[in-house]
Amino acid sequence: SGGCAISTGFVLGDTGTVLKLAFRFKIGGRTHTVQLSGTIRGIKGRLSQQMSYGIAFDSGMDENTELALKSFVYQHLAET
Repeated sequence: SGGCAISTGFVLGDTGTVLKLAFRFKIGGRTHTVQLSGTIRGIKGRLSQQMSYGIAFDSGMDENTELALKSFVYQHLAET
């Protein structure tokens, strides 16, 4: 619940860039949307290729958002 990795061919910014993030996912058949901000902490890859961004979620995430994200991750792990 402290962060995520995003792989993309798009440039999202440099280390230290603050991003607004939105995630839509299903837990138990119900769709949830979570919006929060995060800061790029690390970047792997080259500009001409797929880039992987390590993003730390900013503090202040409410309890319901954290619970929804954890539930999604645990559900995904159980399915694999």
